[in-house]
Amino acid sequence: MIITKIVPLKRRKNRRSVFLDGEYAFSVSDEVAARCHLKEGAEVDETELRRIAMEDQRREALDISFRLLALQARSRKELKDKLEHKSFDASVIADTLERLNELGYMDDRKFAAQRLNTLRSQGKGREWIKADLKEKGITNETISGIFSEHEFTPAEELAAASALADKKWKHLAGIPAQAAVRRLAGFLNRRGFSSEAIAGALRHLRRTTGEEDE
Repeated sequence: MIITKIVPLKRRKNRRSVFLDGEYAFSVSDEVAARCHLKEGAEVDETELRRIAMEDQRREALDISFRLLALQARSRKELKDKLEHKSFDASVIADTLERLNELGYMDDRKFAAQRLNTLRSQGKGREWIKADLKEKGITNETISGIFSEHEFTPAEELAAASALADKKWKHLAGIPAQAAVRRLAGFLNRRGFSSEAIAGALRHLRRTTGEEDE
């Protein structure tokens, strides 16, 4: 097969249409076209076409990953899921994730630490954060490590729950004490605080307000 024409795409300036034996065959990025030495008049066979296609997939997968990471930090699993959804070949996905790791764009431990701090600042408890990180593919070992490194121990969680309980209690004025306490407990539970932290926060509230938590 002979490359009879290579022309830029109108809507994607960084890609080119390649014609074989006078008919459109495929499009390819400028980078891959240059790396594979594509030029009019060159002869290519099926093996070479498969190699070009894989090279172009790798470039496309990497570009998509960069765009996704520019929007927000993502875990390895999240990126893998996104690329699988776009039907990239499994080997292309593996190569892309490895390349991102080499370039320093993907670090699950760093991602988990950032995510922990974000959720913690939003008033989320340890259970919520654990579930969130697990859903994003973070290992139990990594989760335990970042909780320790970022000082979100059970004692720290209790302090956070107590501060949130004090703030929420002000909005429950006028509601019978027992009902207000139940609402507060449910609120903290939905925020992902552990049962120990919730119980401790309610004890703290009872001491500071004189209300019963029974």
